[in-house]
Amino acid sequence: MRKKVVFISLPMTGKTEMEIDHDFYKAKKAYLNLTGQSIEEVAFVNNYRLSQNALESERVDAELRGCIFIEPYHLPIWNLGIALTNLAYSDVAFFYGDWENSRGCRIEHAVCEDYDMLIHEYREDEKEAKK
Repeated sequence: MRKKVVFISLPMTGKTEMEIDHDFYKAKKAYLNLTGQSIEEVAFVNNYRLSQNALESERVDAELRGCIFIEPYHLPIWNLGIALTNLAYSDVAFFYGDWENSRGCRIEHAVCEDYDMLIHEYREDEKEAKK
């Protein structure tokens, strides 16, 4: 049986890599508690790590082709593009924390709504979730 793929959306602006990793861990735990699923049933999409990997892959590819790598001028938009690509492979989107105050999270949420994707929301400060 195929694992359910869960896209996690959480605010990242102004956070360190360690803080983002910690929030991602807390989001995974919150999702499993909310749904009652086990870690064996779910594969989580870590957009932060995938964006970093994709950017490094582009750098290496350019170097191998003897080209100059040009850093995306608007890196947040580039990261959002990677996130939307990852969202396309997901079964459900989980919006964690203060996502409503994050521009990227709001865009991801709007895409999910427009394409009738299953959405779960969780705000840690309220200790409640919405399905």
